Amino acid sequence: MSTTTFKSGKRHTNRRILFVDDHEDMHTLLGAMLRKSGHYVMSVSNPLSALVLARNQDFDLVILDGLFTDGTGIELCKRIREFDSLTPVVFFSGDSRESTRHESINAGAQAYVAAPDISGLQSMVNELLNQPKSYGFGPWKIRLNEKR
Repeated sequence: MSTTTFKSGKRHTNRRILFVDDHEDMHTLLGAMLRKSGHYVMSVSNPLSALVLARNQDFDLVILDGLFTDGTGIELCKRIREFDSLTPVVFFSGDSRESTRHESINAGAQAYVAAPDISGLQSMVNELLNQPKSYGFGPWKIRLNEKR
């Protein structure tokens, strides 16, 4: 993560977020909100594109919709977890069933926010991005970005 200070004095943290949703209006709305908060947002509309990006680029957070025309967010989350167990994943979906929430967490997500709770999503994004990343090596664990 790098930090840039603008002429206005506002800091931009350049956190990279991968946002996956097949609704163009969500790309516009959430992309604008996250960019206004100082994040770099890469938006894609299908699981295959998201999988390619997640494999080949580093992101600080992934936001997934629950259902796509060619798959589910749960399937995508499981596929991402096959090669990336550290990047936080949050679901933002209109499906508010408790069973779907549990399935999403069991697939490897850290959080599930039911749409249209945009302020809840913003709070969760901030919370997840401010947690230190942990890297495990057998019984040892290294925490980065931790203040002493």
